Amino acid sequence: TSGGRQLDPVGASVIVIASLLWASGSVFARHADQPASQALSAGMQMLAGGLALLVLSALTGEWARLDLGGVPPRAFMAWGYVMVFGSVAYACYLWLLKASTPAKAATYAYVNPVIALVLGSVLGDEVLTLWTMGCSVVVVAAVLLVVSK
Repeated sequence: TSGGRQLDPVGASVIVIASLLWASGSVFARHADQPASQALSAGMQMLAGGLALLVLSALTGEWARLDLGGVPPRAFMAWGYVMVFGSVAYACYLWLLKASTPAKAATYAYVNPVIALVLGSVLGDEVLTLWTMGCSVVVVAAVLLVVSK
Protein backbone atom coordinates (compact mmCIF):
# COMPACT_ATOMS: atom_id res chain seq x y z
CA THR A 1 0.00 0.00 0.00
CA SER A 2 1.05 3.55 -0.66
CA GLY A 3 -0.85 6.47 0.77
CA GLY A 4 -3.71 4.20 1.81
CA ARG A 5 -4.16 2.75 -1.69
CA GLN A 6 -3.99 -0.94 -2.51
CA LEU A 7 -1.84 -2.31 -5.31
CA ASP A 8 -3.96 -3.97 -7.98
CA PRO A 9 -2.08 -7.21 -8.73
CA VAL A 10 -3.78 -7.65 -12.12
CA GLY A 11 -2.96 -4.11 -13.22
CA ALA A 12 0.61 -4.36 -11.94
CA SER A 13 1.05 -7.70 -13.72
CA VAL A 14 -0.28 -6.27 -16.98
CA ILE A 15 2.20 -3.38 -16.76
CA VAL A 16 5.15 -5.71 -16.09
CA ILE A 17 4.15 -8.11 -18.88
CA ALA A 18 3.61 -5.23 -21.32
CA SER A 19 7.05 -3.85 -20.50
CA LEU A 20 8.66 -7.25 -21.04
CA LEU A 21 6.84 -7.70 -24.34
CA TRP A 22 7.84 -4.20 -25.52
CA ALA A 23 11.49 -4.89 -24.67
CA SER A 24 11.38 -8.33 -26.32
CA GLY A 25 9.73 -6.89 -29.42
CA SER A 26 12.33 -4.14 -29.61
CA VAL A 27 15.16 -6.67 -29.59
CA PHE A 28 13.36 -8.99 -32.03
CA ALA A 29 12.38 -6.20 -34.46
CA ARG A 30 16.00 -5.33 -35.09
CA HIS A 31 16.61 -8.68 -36.78
CA ALA A 32 13.11 -9.63 -37.98
CA ASP A 33 12.07 -9.61 -41.61
CA GLN A 34 9.99 -6.48 -42.11
CA PRO A 35 8.64 -4.54 -45.06
CA ALA A 36 11.15 -2.19 -46.70
CA SER A 37 8.88 0.74 -45.88
CA GLN A 38 9.14 1.86 -42.25
CA ALA A 39 5.72 3.52 -42.58
CA LEU A 40 4.15 0.26 -43.74
CA SER A 41 5.86 -1.67 -40.95
CA ALA A 42 4.69 0.81 -38.31
CA GLY A 43 1.20 0.89 -39.79
CA MET A 44 0.88 -2.90 -39.78
CA GLN A 45 2.01 -3.10 -36.16
CA MET A 46 -0.31 -0.31 -35.01
CA LEU A 47 -3.24 -1.81 -36.93
CA ALA A 48 -2.67 -5.23 -35.34
CA GLY A 49 -2.38 -3.67 -31.88
CA GLY A 50 -5.46 -1.52 -32.44
CA LEU A 51 -7.53 -4.49 -33.59
CA ALA A 52 -6.40 -6.53 -30.58
CA LEU A 53 -7.43 -3.71 -28.23
CA LEU A 54 -10.75 -3.31 -30.06
CA VAL A 55 -11.53 -6.99 -29.52
CA LEU A 56 -10.40 -6.81 -25.89
CA SER A 57 -12.58 -3.76 -25.26
CA ALA A 58 -15.58 -5.59 -26.70
CA LEU A 59 -14.91 -8.65 -24.55
CA THR A 60 -14.59 -6.60 -21.36
CA GLY A 61 -17.78 -4.60 -21.94
CA GLU A 62 -16.15 -1.22 -22.52
CA TRP A 63 -18.49 -0.38 -25.38
CA ALA A 64 -21.54 -0.52 -23.10
CA ARG A 65 -20.03 2.21 -20.92
CA LEU A 66 -18.96 4.41 -23.83
CA ASP A 67 -20.84 7.71 -24.04
CA LEU A 68 -19.43 9.76 -26.91
CA GLY A 69 -21.85 12.59 -26.09
CA GLY A 70 -20.06 13.10 -22.79
CA VAL A 71 -16.67 13.53 -24.45
CA PRO A 72 -15.74 17.18 -24.98
CA PRO A 73 -14.52 18.30 -28.43
CA ARG A 74 -11.12 19.16 -26.95
CA ALA A 75 -10.65 15.48 -26.05
CA PHE A 76 -11.24 14.48 -29.67
CA MET A 77 -8.67 17.07 -30.76
CA ALA A 78 -6.18 15.62 -28.27
CA TRP A 79 -6.94 12.13 -29.57
CA GLY A 80 -6.24 13.28 -33.13
CA TYR A 81 -2.98 14.87 -32.03
CA VAL A 82 -1.87 11.67 -30.32
CA MET A 83 -2.87 9.61 -33.37
CA VAL A 84 -0.83 11.72 -35.78
CA PHE A 85 2.24 12.47 -33.72
CA GLY A 86 2.22 9.11 -31.93
CA SER A 87 2.23 7.35 -35.30
CA VAL A 88 5.13 9.46 -36.54
CA ALA A 89 7.05 8.90 -33.30
CA TYR A 90 6.46 5.14 -33.46
CA ALA A 91 7.68 4.99 -37.07
CA CYS A 92 10.79 6.91 -35.99
CA TYR A 93 11.31 4.46 -33.12
CA LEU A 94 11.15 1.51 -35.52
CA TRP A 95 13.67 3.21 -37.81
CA LEU A 96 15.94 3.87 -34.84
CA LEU A 97 15.79 0.19 -33.84
CA LYS A 98 17.17 -0.71 -37.27
CA ALA A 99 19.73 2.10 -37.36
CA SER A 100 21.00 1.77 -33.79
CA THR A 101 20.85 -0.60 -30.83
CA PRO A 102 17.76 -1.32 -28.72
CA ALA A 103 19.52 0.19 -25.69
CA LYS A 104 20.06 3.49 -27.47
CA ALA A 105 16.58 3.46 -28.99
CA ALA A 106 15.04 2.88 -25.56
CA THR A 107 16.51 6.10 -24.19
CA TYR A 108 13.34 7.88 -25.37
CA ALA A 109 11.62 6.40 -22.32
CA TYR A 110 13.94 8.41 -20.08
CA VAL A 111 14.11 11.61 -22.10
CA ASN A 112 10.36 11.97 -22.78
CA PRO A 113 9.38 12.52 -19.11
CA VAL A 114 12.06 15.20 -18.77
CA ILE A 115 10.70 16.94 -21.87
CA ALA A 116 7.18 16.64 -20.44
CA LEU A 117 8.33 18.28 -17.20
CA VAL A 118 9.88 21.19 -19.07
CA LEU A 119 6.83 21.62 -21.32
CA GLY A 120 4.52 21.43 -18.31
CA SER A 121 6.51 24.17 -16.66
CA VAL A 122 6.68 26.40 -19.74
CA LEU A 123 3.20 25.84 -21.16
CA GLY A 124 1.18 24.76 -18.14
CA ASP A 125 2.70 26.84 -15.35
CA GLU A 126 3.58 23.69 -13.43
CA VAL A 127 6.15 24.09 -10.69
CA LEU A 128 9.57 22.53 -11.19
CA THR A 129 11.22 21.90 -7.85
CA LEU A 130 14.95 21.84 -7.32
CA TRP A 131 14.66 18.10 -6.60
CA THR A 132 12.88 17.48 -9.92
CA MET A 133 15.41 19.54 -11.86
CA GLY A 134 18.31 17.73 -10.19
CA CYS A 135 16.83 14.33 -10.97
CA SER A 136 16.22 15.42 -14.56
CA VAL A 137 19.88 16.39 -14.92
CA VAL A 138 20.89 12.93 -13.65
CA VAL A 139 18.53 11.25 -16.14
CA VAL A 140 19.83 13.30 -19.07
CA ALA A 141 23.44 12.63 -18.01
CA ALA A 142 22.74 8.89 -17.88
CA VAL A 143 21.19 8.99 -21.35
CA LEU A 144 24.23 10.86 -22.65
CA LEU A 145 26.44 8.10 -21.25
CA VAL A 146 24.39 5.44 -23.03
CA VAL A 147 24.33 7.17 -26.41
CA SER A 148 27.97 8.26 -26.34
CA LYS A 149 29.37 4.71 -26.43
